[in-house]
Amino acid sequence: MLKIYGIRGSIIVFTVVLAMMISAGCSGNGEPIGNNTVDYRASMTGQQHGLWGMWQFVADAGNQTLECSELRTGGMHVNVVPLLEPPPLLNLTLEYLEFNGSLITCDIGLRHPFLGLTEFTGYDVCGILISSGSVTGFTDPDLRMAGEGDLRLLNPDGYMRWWNPAEFPSDGTIFGYTDGLLGAPDSYAHYRATL
Repeated sequence: MLKIYGIRGSIIVFTVVLAMMISAGCSGNGEPIGNNTVDYRASMTGQQHGLWGMWQFVADAGNQTLECSELRTGGMHVNVVPLLEPPPLLNLTLEYLEFNGSLITCDIGLRHPFLGLTEFTGYDVCGILISSGSVTGFTDPDLRMAGEGDLRLLNPDGYMRWWNPAEFPSDGTIFGYTDGLLGAPDSYAHYRATL
């Protein structure tokens, strides 16, 4: 519970609430991914965002207090490929694909694997591109990322180490690497990137 005093306190509350509204507005519109006519590729290039948590604030003007309640956080990361496939192209679909020399542009569609079970909603769902990394030399010797000659994502939304086959070997669960049914399996491609 935060106690607010006078006009300065009101300005602080207004600033905090405005900042949170802007943050919430930048975290996504909450609409399901599906067929739409809006081209997001141009507007998303270069944006970086991540939702650390969501809170609800209740202001009591009479007592000059602001009560904050945590609604959710990013407490667990799981690999949902085993839940989306098989079968291929049912829950995980290729919505758009364009080849331009060595540049490939695509949009991926996702459908909830448990229709109607909204208590199993995923937040901040993202795709991970794992390739054969050739760039090393970081302070952590296990880090390896895609370089100029490797398959790489040109507009990454961030770099992460989750679910690469070197550090998270396939174990048949949602906590290990899983080959996608439409991609080259790790046993053939030998993915070495960890970042």
